[in-house]
Amino acid sequence: MLDGYRASLPACEENFCTAVIRSNRVKSEFIINKGLKESDFVTNNHTTAYEGHKDMITLRIPAKVEAPDAARLEWELREREAAEREQAAHERAERERAQREQAERERVEAERAAREQSERETLPEQSVTESAILSKPCGLTCFTMLSSPRCSA
Repeated sequence: MLDGYRASLPACEENFCTAVIRSNRVKSEFIINKGLKESDFVTNNHTTAYEGHKDMITLRIPAKVEAPDAARLEWELREREAAEREQAAHERAERERAQREQAERERVEAERAAREQSERETLPEQSVTESAILSKPCGLTCFTMLSSPRCSA
């Protein structure tokens, strides 16, 4: 912030014009030599004295202020809590995913077991009978219950 003060001339308009010219000269020095821009300045010009000085230019440059320890600690605490919440949410999501996968495995296994049970119940019971055994070619002379040759080798 740049303030130009001028109160040594008799006319108010002359004081104001001189304050503007001097403020512009100071800004020009900073723009040319320090690489600042016109937009970096907030300029106010006055037709009064500054603390008893009739011709004065003041320049206030805001300084970077370090955060007090309490504020820094509070910020670190908030950051740590946020990280912990994020970690807890990630772990919860991972547990839920594992539970869904386990439930899906159990569902698939239950369906498979039910399907096998259903297949066992719907297939006719196959019992081994003499006729089934005797009707199969065995490479030897086979006999039926009537003792007649069924096949020969």
